[in-house]
Amino acid sequence: MEIRPARETDWVAIWPFFAAIVEAGETYAYPWPITSDEARRLWMERPPSATFVATDGTAFDSRTHGRVGLHVMHRRLDPS
Repeated sequence: MEIRPARETDWVAIWPFFAAIVEAGETYAYPWPITSDEARRLWMERPPSATFVATDGTAFDSRTHGRVGLHVMHRRLDPS
């Protein structure tokens, strides 16, 4: 298994299962319907936050379905 920072080119593979999860409404409270571009802005974090993908070693794309999971780390907001 490989865990690495998500690339912009990964979005084409992320979007189908992200959309299915959000549409089901059981895990995330994102608005539905949501466009791919809107979802990308919400999910594909920019530094200092980060989005990671876990793959099974095959290409992370919609043809091979080599994805295993995603994780987003948000930067800590200063509470002051």
